[in-house]
Amino acid sequence: MRIEGLTVTDAELICREGGLLHSFWDEHEYSTVGDFVSEQAFAALAHFVAADDTLTIGAFDNDAPIGLLALMSHRSFWGTTRLGSEVLWYVTPARRGEGIGRDLMQHGTAWAREKGVQLIQAHADGRQIFVRVH
Repeated sequence: MRIEGLTVTDAELICREGGLLHSFWDEHEYSTVGDFVSEQAFAALAHFVAADDTLTIGAFDNDAPIGLLALMSHRSFWGTTRLGSEVLWYVTPARRGEGIGRDLMQHGTAWAREKGVQLIQAHADGRQIFVRVH
């Protein structure tokens, strides 16, 4: 398994019908509120890949994507603190329990430290969590 920054080509693969993001969509029952539109998902993810204030990384087994973390850095609403917000953090169900999500967030924490982020807000197992960045 390897973890690396996503390219636009990776984003296209991840956003295909039946791909990693489609699995996320179905698992979280977003399909009950609308259809998955792969082109729209690709446009959004490609924007994240290209932006300066974001981190978009994937976990890959050979060339198959098995996990994804997308973070954005921003200033808090109440002061000068820089925060990181998780936009998407997902590991395929078949690969959960192997520490892939933890490894993705460790990479995210290292990126956040470089960006001067002090706290990452994320969601895991239906709970809101906060990751302190030292």
